[in-house]
Amino acid sequence: MTKILLRNTGIYFLINLLSQVAVFVLWIIIARALPPSEIGVYALVIFLVDFFGAFSVFGMDTVLLRFYYSEEKREAVLSNVIIVFVFSNVLSLILLFSLSGLISRLIPGLSAPLLKYLILFSAMILTSAFYNFALSHYSSLKQVKSFGKISILQTVLFFVLSLAFLNLGLQILGIFYALLISYSVPTFVFLFKEAKNIFQNNPSCSEGQS
Repeated sequence: MTKILLRNTGIYFLINLLSQVAVFVLWIIIARALPPSEIGVYALVIFLVDFFGAFSVFGMDTVLLRFYYSEEKREAVLSNVIIVFVFSNVLSLILLFSLSGLISRLIPGLSAPLLKYLILFSAMILTSAFYNFALSHYSSLKQVKSFGKISILQTVLFFVLSLAFLNLGLQILGIFYALLISYSVPTFVFLFKEAKNIFQNNPSCSEGQS
């Protein structure tokens, strides 16, 4: 048991280290490629995405960790949590749209990009929430390989696509597109892989099939 724990801890550490190193290197490149004003906008947008993304998760990561090891079937837990998770995401996006004007007044530097790219930022929040949910799912189940695959996939996609879009002259918008795609692909991988567990144990799906 100790060997497994040490191995898993080491893998998590290496994955997080790789991610941090990649982000650090990318920040150096971004700082040289973009003007300081756009870097400030990027930081504000990331704050916004993280804030509403955390609201979207709504403590579901804690629920997974607690109930995956209860008497309930894990598939049933995942299916029910996904339903609550979807509703919390909808509520989070409604709040974003409702508060966009207020946020623009409170954070003047975010006013123009928020109102112009509100749909893009909403998509970033949604996909980042699903990505973090997927990480929590695999972490709770101690499925280190699956955790590592989607985590590394997101890191590599963000790094490579950011460089590609910067090279194409998309500036800060390219970074946002890279972030959106890097969250979206692991999300689709997670949903495709877990679709059977999600929908087979979904009460509404079961009623529809009966």
